[in-house]
Amino acid sequence: MSVIEVRKPLAAGPEKSWNESQWFWWADKDTGFSGLHRIAHQPNAGTAHIWNILIADDGRYTRRTSHSIPYAAWMREDGKYSVDGLTLQHIEKGGWSCSVAQDDFRAELVFTDLYEAAPLEAYMDLSAFGGMMDDISSAHFEVAGTVTGKIEIGEKTAEISGVGHRDHSWGPRDTHEIQTSNWINGTTGEEFSFFATSVAMFPGQLMKCGFIVENGKLTPLKDWELRPLMEVDGVSFTEAQGWLETQDGKRFDLQFRNFLGGGIVSHSEWIGFEGLMEFSANEYQGIGCLERGVNCCGGLKIPGVIINGANKEGTGVMLRAR
Repeated sequence: MSVIEVRKPLAAGPEKSWNESQWFWWADKDTGFSGLHRIAHQPNAGTAHIWNILIADDGRYTRRTSHSIPYAAWMREDGKYSVDGLTLQHIEKGGWSCSVAQDDFRAELVFTDLYEAAPLEAYMDLSAFGGMMDDISSAHFEVAGTVTGKIEIGEKTAEISGVGHRDHSWGPRDTHEIQTSNWINGTTGEEFSFFATSVAMFPGQLMKCGFIVENGKLTPLKDWELRPLMEVDGVSFTEAQGWLETQDGKRFDLQFRNFLGGGIVSHSEWIGFEGLMEFSANEYQGIGCLERGVNCCGGLKIPGVIINGANKEGTGVMLRAR
C-alpha cells in the first residue's frame, strides 16, 4: 500500500470542520464485556468529541457521548489523544493502548492490529466519487485487531481477551451532508476479517465499498448487501443477513446474530446505533459490528427507548427484549 497511517497527532488543516478521529470497538464473548470508544478533535472549531461506552456482562453500562467539549491543546500532546476520561495512544506494532476512567468503570486495554491498516486507496477508486470523499473522508484507515487487558467495574474485575476493529481518519468532516451511512465489520482473528461501508449524501451521491482479509491478504469488494432486522424501538438490531462479493469472484454469505452489546452515538446532526454481534461468513465464525446512521429527528433528539443498547449518559442498565 502506498499510503501509510500516521501514528501521531497531525497538524490541523485550514478547514473549520477539519477533524482527526480514532474509533474502535471490542468484545470478549467469554466474559461478556464489550466497549465502543471514539476520540475526535476539531481544533479550528474549538471542539472535542467523545464516544465512550463500556458494557458489563450483566447489561450494566457507562456511557459518555458528546460533540461539544471545549478543545484544549493538552488533548493532543505527547503522542496521546485524550478527552474526558478516555485516552488513546498509538503502539509501535500498530494499534492503540487505551485507558478509560469513567464513573466507577476503569479499563486498561491494548488493541493490536492483525494486518497493516488499510487506506481508502487500497480498496476503492476515489476518482469514481468525484470530490465526495474530500468532504467526509479524505484520509481514512481501517483494520481489525485483538484486544487484551483488564476492566474494573466497582469491585468487580475481568481479564479481557477479545477482538475488535478500529479506524483512524483526518480531514474535513461535513456530517450535515450525510443522509444515511453503514459501517460494518468483523473478524475471527488471523484467518478472516471484513469491512464494508456505504454513505448516501443529500446532494444525491452514493458511495459503497469494502474489503476482506484472509490470512493477511486484502481483497477489495465488488459489492455487498446486509439487511438488518430491527427491534420494536425502530433503532436497535436483532440480527442481519446479507453477502459480500469480492472483486476476484468469491462470495461470502453473511449473518449477524446473538447480540453482545451496543449503544447510540452521535456526531453533530448524525445519529447512529452500534450493535456488536456474532457473525458467520461461510465457514468463518467471529464477532462483528453493525452500525447504521441516519439523521433521525434532525439530529436534535437521541431516541429515548433503546432495547439492548446504552442510550443514557452516565451509568445505567440496558433494557432487554428477552
